[in-house]
Amino acid sequence: MAKIKFGIEDLYLYKCGNLWNFKYDLDIGLSALRMMINNQEDIYRERVENFEELRKESLSNIPAEWKSSYDQQFYEFDGMALKELIRIQRNSACLSIYAFIENRLVELLNISSNELQKKIVIPKQSVIPGIKNILEKDIGIEGNELKKEFGTLINQISTRNAIAHDDSYIKTKRTFHKMKGLELDDLKIVISNVEYLHNLILKASDLFDKLLVALDKKLTKREN
Repeated sequence: MAKIKFGIEDLYLYKCGNLWNFKYDLDIGLSALRMMINNQEDIYRERVENFEELRKESLSNIPAEWKSSYDQQFYEFDGMALKELIRIQRNSACLSIYAFIENRLVELLNISSNELQKKIVIPKQSVIPGIKNILEKDIGIEGNELKKEFGTLINQISTRNAIAHDDSYIKTKRTFHKMKGLELDDLKIVISNVEYLHNLILKASDLFDKLLVALDKKLTKREN
């Protein structure tokens, strides 16, 4: 079972109660994403194992001269369907992660707006870069403080957009940013290993850990 992460940032006592509640719900959501991904991978592995067992059992009863033709006719289609299954699952998980990150960032902007009694316009497009800009210019969060954490997630937006809008194809290799578990087949992005998805969640967790502390200090005018 996935575990909710607790680290040094959890020793920080938020003065803004809304941020403490946000952090609690955030950790539950991130843990749920990890569980979803692991469950999908387990189901896929189980189906592949069952498929291979059935294939071997069936082929053992077929004369040798017919095996190749029989294997191609009856099992090639199912094998391709399994490959498509894992592609769809991993791509869907990537989109879910980004939807979660964007929604939580919007929620933080709404909390900030209420605490500061200041109207903040939520960006409709380029949500993550737009919110980063608002945090720096309108709320006063130092850009360098979160540059690394935001950077990875922003770099992978091209992957998210390719999956969401272009069947995983990118228009130019210049927009591809390599990460473990992510590959490029010509111009088609492939999530080859679930490690990529878990790394996205880890980067999101690191971002929110730092951002929440920085926001609490700004919203409550607490000295560092």
